[in-house]
Amino acid sequence: SLAALCHLLTAIFLLLAGLIQGLGFAYFLGIAVIAGLLYTETRLVHAGDLSRVATAFLTCNALVALVLLLGTVGGLYI
Repeated sequence: SLAALCHLLTAIFLLLAGLIQGLGFAYFLGIAVIAGLLYTETRLVHAGDLSRVATAFLTCNALVALVLLLGTVGGLYI
């Protein structure tokens, strides 16, 4: 699906950004968690059943933002 492709590209570009910036282990650990969250978000919603859109979009994306913040700050030092 288009959402799955976009999530895959997001994880790839976040990985590349960390490599280009020379961030540390904490950042890449965060990216692994984010990839898992994006995969979960993609699996929660199906074309025939949109009842979990709010959970998928709001909860998963809020967690992605938090993990990205913590991973980036941690990646500067660890």
